[in-house]
Amino acid sequence: MSRGMFVIAILAIYIMSFLSQMLLSGQFINRVGPWGFALGQAALTWAWYLAHARRLRDAGRTSGLALGIAIVYALAIVLLLLIVVSTMPASSSISPTAPPAEDEPMLMTYFLLMYLLAMLFGGPMMGLLGCVLIVIGLLLLSPMLIAFAYSIWTATRPPVATP
Repeated sequence: MSRGMFVIAILAIYIMSFLSQMLLSGQFINRVGPWGFALGQAALTWAWYLAHARRLRDAGRTSGLALGIAIVYALAIVLLLLIVVSTMPASSSISPTAPPAEDEPMLMTYFLLMYLLAMLFGGPMMGLLGCVLIVIGLLLLSPMLIAFAYSIWTATRPPVATP
């Protein structure tokens, strides 16, 4: 895969991955559950790996590290799904006549995020809890940051000259 085609493919994959977050909306989760998001992320992770493997083959390198990064990213998605599913209301607690609270899991997540940000940046000193939360946030974001940096590195590898 040439550099130009790789950049186009990776940009499309990253844009679709960003847009796939809409599959976590309350309306979609209430109808399909988290499986639509999980299947979408699995397909995007596979496409990410294939694009990197083809580009690395063109550059004369192995794709083992790309596979490792894809696995770590998949584990991060599993963690995200566990968080989303744990914040979903139980189906037994919803009465059959009442309309479902479509955005309740996302609203709970936003309120929790706002509360944590207010705790971190509301006072003059963060304290131990603030430092721990920042470290946990960086650990949760690290698979995405590593994958993005690896994509840049892969795109800059020169192709191997064919005899």
